[in-house]
Amino acid sequence: MSYRRKPQQDRSMQRVEAILQAAETLIGMHGIAGLKMTEIAREAQVPVGSLYQYFPDRGAIVAALFERMAAGVHTQLEGAFEGVSSVQEASDRIDGIIDWYYSEYREQPTLRQILSSTESDPELMRLNVADSKRVGDTIHSAIRHLLPVTTGIDMEARAFLFSHLVGNLVLMSLITEPAMAQRLLTEWKLIIRASLFAENP
Repeated sequence: MSYRRKPQQDRSMQRVEAILQAAETLIGMHGIAGLKMTEIAREAQVPVGSLYQYFPDRGAIVAALFERMAAGVHTQLEGAFEGVSSVQEASDRIDGIIDWYYSEYREQPTLRQILSSTESDPELMRLNVADSKRVGDTIHSAIRHLLPVTTGIDMEARAFLFSHLVGNLVLMSLITEPAMAQRLLTEWKLIIRASLFAENP
């Protein structure tokens, strides 16, 4: 996470956490477009000067929130594939992760706002692609032992692609009425089951 000044002491870290929580609250209320540094400082109960010590602008705060959001996804992934010994089992675990991802973002408007911004903000777009690569690498490491020795699958690239597309699907589902969202999620799970481990022609 890039700060103008990295917090070192407990008091500084608490102040940064207050700033991020305040930004989350305001994004949930007014959206990212309505986010103002002065309002963040007031909500966090910190001087505006202290806010700028850590974050040069609103974009840096949103980027920090995205990175924290991404860390939550990785925490969920940790151990998710532990003990997996078959393609069927791996697919079941992936289904569970998709369901969790959708549910988590459906219930938190701030996360939805930030995820939506990854399609328009260049810095968030870069962070999102880098995070998709990290998620893909995690999945690849967890399931590559299930591949036949002679397979021609480029699972590293495929897992990267699938992890990024899941984010796009969840975003589309979040702005769709719930019944259709569930249908979209079901279809995507079927696509993953049919193609994630399919050998190249």
